[in-house]
Amino acid sequence: MTDRVTKLLPWLVAASAAALRVLLIFRYRFDSDEPQHMHVAWGWAHGLVQHRDLFDNHMPLFHIVTSPLFRFSEDPRLLFAARLLMLPLFAITLMLVWEIASRLEFDPLTSTLLAALVPPFYLGTLEYRTDDLWVVFWLAMILALLSSAPRLRRAAWAGIFLGLAFAVSLKSILFLCAVGAATAITLLLTRTAAPRLSSIAVFLGSACTPPLLIAGLYALSGSWKPFFYDVVGHNIVPAEHTWRMFWFIAGYPVARFVVTRIARSDGDPSLVRRRVFIAAAALSYFLVLISFWPILNLETFLPFYPLLALGAAGLLTSWRPERRAVAILCAAAQVVVIVVVASPWKDRAEEEIALVEEVLSLTRIEDPVMDLKGECVFRHRSYPLVIESLTNHRLRLGMLRDEIAGVLAQTATHVVANYERLTPAARSFVERNYLEWGRVRVAGKRLPPLQPGTQSSFTIEVPGPYVFVSERRAMRVIIDATERNGEVALARGRHTIRVPALVPDGALVWAGAMRMGLMGRMGPMGPMGGYHL
Repeated sequence: MTDRVTKLLPWLVAASAAALRVLLIFRYRFDSDEPQHMHVAWGWAHGLVQHRDLFDNHMPLFHIVTSPLFRFSEDPRLLFAARLLMLPLFAITLMLVWEIASRLEFDPLTSTLLAALVPPFYLGTLEYRTDDLWVVFWLAMILALLSSAPRLRRAAWAGIFLGLAFAVSLKSILFLCAVGAATAITLLLTRTAAPRLSSIAVFLGSACTPPLLIAGLYALSGSWKPFFYDVVGHNIVPAEHTWRMFWFIAGYPVARFVVTRIARSDGDPSLVRRRVFIAAAALSYFLVLISFWPILNLETFLPFYPLLALGAAGLLTSWRPERRAVAILCAAAQVVVIVVVASPWKDRAEEEIALVEEVLSLTRIEDPVMDLKGECVFRHRSYPLVIESLTNHRLRLGMLRDEIAGVLAQTATHVVANYERLTPAARSFVERNYLEWGRVRVAGKRLPPLQPGTQSSFTIEVPGPYVFVSERRAMRVIIDATERNGEVALARGRHTIRVPALVPDGALVWAGAMRMGLMGRMGPMGPMGGYHL
């Protein structure tokens, strides 16, 4: 490969990756975490307080910072705008990787390109999630620790960035473990002097300031209990697979070999020290995560990928500069993998946008909805907890009671989305009391064939206004001995119905769905659009 091609190719790969990223913002499927975070940010924008008024098991910094986006509109296209907000964070991440690579005397362009294009990192940071800001603070802390600033200033800045990471997520305890282990390993292998107690105190004091400030504000506002449960209590669960601790036994010798090999390499002692520290931090983070973290999520690996890419870039370019072309070809191969995985020719974002549009057309701002994690974004959720891995784990272990069905009835929730992934008891309740209506289910009940002049009975478990519908129109009927034509408010309990003519396929449907005139479907009864009250 000629020198000219070698110089031009990385920029072509970078340009292709940038164009692909913009395209995927509008085409890549929405992860369930994204609308969860959007819903919380929407809550902040409308005067609700995270943890007090909205459940969320993350610290609030990310949601507060991004909440202005949701202040003045409920347009479903804001979901794309939220992803666009992640572009500056991704750019800052790459700038930090560039600077760290320069401090390690690796080729910064190749290092940054490889880091940006690790497929799970590229796609994970495309999404609107707290982890995008979390990774920025992680890398900023690493860069501060590698800087040549006076030691107390270096410790203060590193501590501040760690504290800001804690203000985004308490998962940052992984960062503290990784940095502590990396510092000890570096001191042991490079025989350097231990950091002074003053530096350690400044670092830890700075790290404690942002999370303690947030906790103090919640305590002063009287919201300490929900805050503590959401960000601490809910996240503490027994490990889902205790056998994962054996990964540490298997991985430790490999990590030790890699770090020892770097420590014994030739070169300037300060440079070797920095490289040992980075390798030890990356490997310590990875080993603690896969071995001891209670529940593994793909997004928790995001901070590891940039440091992994730095190591790969070092192997390919630092000791063997002629292999730079190989590294660039690896980056091009990563782009191919991203294209195959993300399939930009398929519009996989459409489903989430269509769901939000449908819920907005069905409901008013005051109508509660039931979804898994906030995927309806712009509506209040009737059940406070998000239905995700931690909640499901707590439910399976009996640490939480399954109260979803009771909440749906008590809050008169008339719209349910993605009910298939609810608990078995909640699914059974929804199937009994809700009808398929487009992409969601609305409160309603299919009735058996009704004979003229014969009184039949039915049970309502979700109170609210209903309309009796048959043959694509509302019908005049007698409910509870009173003639009804149009909406009728039905309380929980048994009710009676009498019809003037044979009705083979009647159903009670939440009146809100009929008022909105939304096209829907009720299983074998076919389309339900076009009703007139």
